Amino acid sequence: MFTTSAMARLFEDKPFYAQAGYILEKLPEAREPGALAPLGSSKEFKRMLGLKRSCEAVYHLSDAAGESVGYGSICKTSHKNEKGFFCWDLTGQHFGYARKPYGADAAWIGDSILHSCGGRLVPDADQSTDEVDSIDEWTMPELGWGKRRPVLTMLRSDIEDRGFDIPLRHCNKIRYRWLGREKNTAYGAICEIDEAGKKALICFDHLVGHLGLFTRYEDTSKWVEYTIYRHCWGG
Repeated sequence: MFTTSAMARLFEDKPFYAQAGYILEKLPEAREPGALAPLGSSKEFKRMLGLKRSCEAVYHLSDAAGESVGYGSICKTSHKNEKGFFCWDLTGQHFGYARKPYGADAAWIGDSILHSCGGRLVPDADQSTDEVDSIDEWTMPELGWGKRRPVLTMLRSDIEDRGFDIPLRHCNKIRYRWLGREKNTAYGAICEIDEAGKKALICFDHLVGHLGLFTRYEDTSKWVEYTIYRHCWGG
């Protein structure tokens, strides 16, 4: 079992994807259009006002056998030219979005591709106290029914304020974590995001304005918590 200090030392050496044997490459410009094509045709990318021509360097993550995990890039959206992290795969099955954090670099993008589009739980060095592959389940508190409506109203307002076309429907298991920063609280919920019942894990907070949406996830408290720490907490 890793302690927080041990995890921090590991992360000082190399990012988690490298520790786990994955390979990250920055695509040459000639390969970028082909890699970006599935993103540009993604229904979620269009609904979130993504601007494909604004995407910066495109990164590809693969495993040791050369199997593709997914792609990631920082792209603008039509909402005040706000920059966000996007990840996707060539099949168009997996999609992830989160507001770009301060200081995001290639290592952060590689880990985020693995977590958000590769289905591998990636720990946060500052928050984790357990080994990431432990089967132990953490318990994040869930909102009671009397508190769900105002939180969902806030989430819908955040989505609308960004101009995103996400018809938020039923949301299940709204978990929350006190972040300790000016009484900020972060939430994670699994919601239906279209009329066909497609589901995504959405994380958001009520003070700083973070928002993330990921169609690849596991419905566990531990997964939600790591996603909050990676995409909906901090600067």
